[in-house]
Amino acid sequence: MRVLLISWEYPPVIEGGLGRHVRKLSEHLVRDGVEVHVLTRGGGRLPAEADQHGVIVPWVGGGGGGGVGGELSFPRTRAHSSAGWTR
Repeated sequence: MRVLLISWEYPPVIEGGLGRHVRKLSEHLVRDGVEVHVLTRGGGRLPAEADQHGVIVPWVGGGGGGGVGGELSFPRTRAHSSAGWTR
C-alpha cells in the first residue's frame, strides 16, 4: 500500500505541532510496511527530495532548495478551494 500525506510543515521545517504529528504518523506507517510520501513545503537549502527514516519527503516551493519552483499557495477560503478542483 502507498500513502501520500500533504502537510504544511514537516521536519526540519517546524512552526507548530503539525509537523511532529505527521512525522510520527508517517514513521509508524512505514514500520507497518506502508510506502509513505509526505509532500510539504521546502525552505532554505533542502534537497528536492529526501528519505527520512523510510519516509519519502519531496519538498516543494519555499526557497532555494530544489524541488518544484515557486511558493505553495493554499486556498484561504472554501470558494478558492473548490474552484481549484472543478477546473
